[in-house]
Parts: sequence; structure tokens; C-alpha cells
Amino acid sequence: MVFSISIGDALMLAKIAYTLGRAFTSGRNSAPAEFVEVQNLLYTLSESLKLLARDLPERSENGLLQSEGKPNMAEDGDTILVHIVANCRSTLTYLEGFVGKYMELDSGNPVEASARIGERWKEEVRKNWKKLRWTTEGGGLEKLKTMLNAQINGLDLALSALNRHHGKIVHERVDTMHTQLDEIYQWFAANLKGCRAAYASETRETESSDGMSARSLNFVVYAQLPGSTQRVLLCPKGSLNDLQTLDDKDAGGRTILGCCCAPSTSLSNSAMRGNVRPHSWQLRFSLLPVSFLICSAEPHGHREYQIYAASPTSNVPMLVYITKLAPTDLARLENYANELAALQAAHHAKQGLSSMLLHPSRTNFGEESMSILAMKTDVSDLIDSLLSLRFVANGHHFTQGRVESFQLLHFKSLPTRYLRSTLHEACTGIIYQQYAELVLHCNPSSSSATRYFVQIEYDTPIKRGDNPQVANLGDVLCVAEGDHDGAESVQQIKCSALELEFLSMLAVEEFVDRIKAMQRELFILYLQYPRLGEQVVYQRPIGDLMVRDFYLTDAGMSVIRNPTTGMYRLILLNKLHSVSVCFENIASGSLAAADSLAWFIQIDSESTSIVKQPAEVSFTLSTLGQTAPLFQQDQINEPGVKSPAVEEC
Repeated sequence: MVFSISIGDALMLAKIAYTLGRAFTSGRNSAPAEFVEVQNLLYTLSESLKLLARDLPERSENGLLQSEGKPNMAEDGDTILVHIVANCRSTLTYLEGFVGKYMELDSGNPVEASARIGERWKEEVRKNWKKLRWTTEGGGLEKLKTMLNAQINGLDLALSALNRHHGKIVHERVDTMHTQLDEIYQWFAANLKGCRAAYASETRETESSDGMSARSLNFVVYAQLPGSTQRVLLCPKGSLNDLQTLDDKDAGGRTILGCCCAPSTSLSNSAMRGNVRPHSWQLRFSLLPVSFLICSAEPHGHREYQIYAASPTSNVPMLVYITKLAPTDLARLENYANELAALQAAHHAKQGLSSMLLHPSRTNFGEESMSILAMKTDVSDLIDSLLSLRFVANGHHFTQGRVESFQLLHFKSLPTRYLRSTLHEACTGIIYQQYAELVLHCNPSSSSATRYFVQIEYDTPIKRGDNPQVANLGDVLCVAEGDHDGAESVQQIKCSALELEFLSMLAVEEFVDRIKAMQRELFILYLQYPRLGEQVVYQRPIGDLMVRDFYLTDAGMSVIRNPTTGMYRLILLNKLHSVSVCFENIASGSLAAADSLAWFIQIDSESTSIVKQPAEVSFTLSTLGQTAPLFQQDQINEPGVKSPAVEEC
């Protein structure tokens, strides 16, 4: 069977139906009781659409959803399903506009970003709901309920037909696989039974100074094939090869990924055809000038890394994904990403190369540095939904029309004085910028500016505007680049608001969620690392530590001073960088933190937790049964205490 129904369309309609159901929930106190029935029907329709998206076949090469049924099967059922989904879309689109027209903000209830909880029905709806046109045909509320019931029943019947068809296909596949496995076993019994299979291991096991295997950092490796958006699993237990032996001369000739699977499990599917190829054969990726290990900040705290690399099987760079990283490996992967960034920065500086990934810049103190892409949040799929931009500054506003593309990027800086240092020394000089950049590329014919750089910090306010299809960024610094009278021009302005208008409310919610995902990562960097202009006055390892319910293994302590305010910060970070406690606003001359705030951060492979609490703890450390001060003010300049020199960031 061939369906012209997109899985994404079904999920989008499911979310719209759910959101509309929430709208009827929010209006329950100011609307008739009949709204409860509509609300329940919308929730049921949302679940039916989710089940439809789950049970639809995968997308084929021609862009249609296709299953492996017989070609002469009746296509009338396909047409009916298409009509059912089209009717759902028409009904929900009309109802979405209806809700947007007849609901208003509830001044006594704050607005949530995910639903219309902070809104209520207008007074005219409560009084005249029987006279309003609830459907495209002009029907009343009863007609709307009838339509929703019919669509739900139609979807249920279509799902039942799909499941029966899929069950028949699965049964046929199992019979085929059973026959093939029986043939394979018969061949094995006749040719290889009793013989030992030997495979040459292509993995190296080296021992580090602490006795741990250099390949103990494991993760799942996927690749995105050129011209496709689908990911292909390459290895369930990949690893990173050591960068310490690479320099900017031979970086392009060495592979960066390895396989830690057992020889019996590291064979690709081609092994069934007699061509034995372990996962390491598929992981023959080497460095390119555009190879940077970039963290992908995603909603819900999910974190993964990606890198462009050269593959002998492709003429174009391939995008490789590193996912499902254990929390115990976070620090090692961050360090590897910084070492790779330092290696590539030295190579770019020697060759005079510059790109969006890495380019020369200057710090706020005028020091020459290299800006290197460290993190991104993918917003490219929202470009078709972005209608226009509106800049508001000093009481004036300017509207920019069509946007060709936009990206959400975060950079780190490496002063050029570290380019000749070792990789380890260079990593100590890396500074994370306190803001991310929303980069918007515009059509040069629509205005003199072709690119806009909008700086977004961890506390930049973002909310939905009066129009539910508008996202509003407040108090942002905008830099516009373009061609003015034949010369390149750069203009910088502080905007009180940047309004981005999207095609739908769902697109606005997706955009806001991704901005907040980036802000979450910026806030973690803001808490865990020295900020621009701060001084690291004291550092020391403190071993295992228990603070509240947080257990920090092999932790390190950093005391940081703000020269402008004279206030201190205390950062406790475990060796794995997965758990940290950050104490803010400690007064000068006294490090008792009773009145200070504490941020408790915990990161795992699927989520990130950030909790703010009053500190209410004293800085003491139990050593050999005795209580000793964790830090004393006079230790900063005490001759007998080893502490690093004051370092300005």
C-alpha cells in the first residue's frame, strides 16, 4: 500500500488537537458544560493520530510512505484514509483559528508556553455559544461533536486495517527468515562445524597512566548519509582514538574513531554474504579542516555530539553522531573536543583559513583569539515556518521579510598565544562565550543587510507575543552585516525586542523550546566556569564530598573573585563533570555561605537537572576524623600553600 500521508503531519495534527483540548480545559470555568465533551473528543482524536503516526510504514525513496504489500491490493482504503486525515486537518485548522479569535488572556492566571492555560473564553462565547459557527459548514457545537466522533471512528477503523496488513507482512517475513536461517545452519553444519573461526582484531588496547583502558570511553555511533536525513547505525560501542600523537601536519591522515565491540559482534551485515567486515571498517573516518566535535543542545536535556569527517566510501564529508554517552564520560569527551579544537585552530592559523566554524576574533580586552564553534541547536527545520523578523529599538521598528536560513550557535575562544602550546596547555586557555548567536541569513534584495547576529544569553527573556504566532526576544544585541553603497558595513544596535513571526503556534513552541535548551547549557557554563573578567584565586582537589543529597567523587574546588564587585564564587565539580555545586555571592573576607545561593547541577545521558537552593552549609571538610577549614582567606597569599597564580579570564 502507498500512502501520501506524512508521519510528521499526523504528529503535528495530534499536537494541535491536544493543544485545543487544553484550550477547552482552560475555559471550563467560564464556558458551558458541553465544552467538556469537546475537550474529551479532542484528546481522543489526538491519541488516535499519534497511533496512526506510529503504525504508518516508513518513508520510501520516492518520498511516499510505503509498505511491502501486494501491488494489486485495493487502493480505495488508502484514499479513504487520506480523506479522513484531510478532514481532521480541515476541522482542527478551523477550530484553531476559532479558539485564537474567541479566547483572551486571563489577567489572574500566568500564561504557559506549552498550552493556552492562561487564557479564557470571551464573554460573548459564554453568552452566545449556541449561535457561533463551530465548523467550516457553519454548524453548531453538536455538529462539531458529530464530526469529531466520525473522524475518531474512521481513524480507529483505518488503524485496525493497517495492523492486520502489517501482521500479515510480519508473518511472511518470519517464514522467509526461518527458511534462510535453516539454509545457513545446514551450510554451517556441512562446512564449518567444529572449526575455530579466527578474526584479526583491528582494535588496539593501550593502558593509560592510571591503568584504565584508553578505549574505555564508549558511545553509540551513527552517520547521516549524503543527501539523506536518516541516520544509520555504524557501531553500538565506538571509541575515540588518541589525539596526543597528532599534529597539524598529519591530522588528516589518521582515523579518529575505533570499535570496542567483541570480534564476534563487530561484523557488519555483509558478513552473512561471506565478506567479513568489522565495525572498524565502517569507522574509517579521518579529520578534515571542518572536523570539530560539536555538542548538540536539545530540549529535555538530551545531549549528543556531531562531527563532519572524511570517509573513503564517500566523496563528500559525512556527518557522524556520537550519542548515548555515559555521564562518567562527559569530562573526557569535553576535553577531547577542546583538544581537537586547539589542534584545528593551530592548523587554520598556519594556513590562514577562516570559516563559520572557526575564525579570528578579539576578546573584550583586545587580545587576539580564535572563535571556535562549541555548541549548536538545530533550528533548520523551522525555516519554512519563519515568516518575518521585526526589530524594535529606541521606539522605532524595522521589519525584515523572507529569511533564507538561520542557525543557533555557541562559540568558545582560544587566545592565539596558546596555538604553539601543547594540547593540554591549550585546553586550559579555552574560554566559553557567555552568549549564543542566532545567525539569520536574509535575501540581499530585500534589504541592505544580508546577515544578522543576535546575541542570546542564559537570562535573555523569551516569550510569546500578543499574537500567538510570534516569539519575542527581549533586550538583545543585534549586529547587522551587509553591503552599503558597494562597501561592506557592520551596524550594532541594542534592541528592546526582536519579534519572529511563524506560520503556526506549534512552530513558535518548538522555537521557544530550542532557545531554552541552549539557554540551559549557557547557564551551566555560566555557573561552572570562570566568567569574562573574573579571577581564579585558588584551586585544589578535595577528594570525595557529600553536599546535601549530591555525592561528588574525586571533586575539585575553585574559588573565583569578581574584581568589580569584590564578591567570591565557590565551585565544587566532580572529576567526571556530571555533578557540581556552585555557591554564588560570597562576601569578601568571609566565606561562610549561610546567606549565599547554591546551584546543584546533575547531568546524565538523557536529562539535566538544575536546582536552586539556599546554601545553608558551612565550608568544612572532614579529614582523618578531624574537621578542618575547606578554605581560609589568608591561604590565598600564604607562602607555604601551593596555589596557582591569579588568572584573568
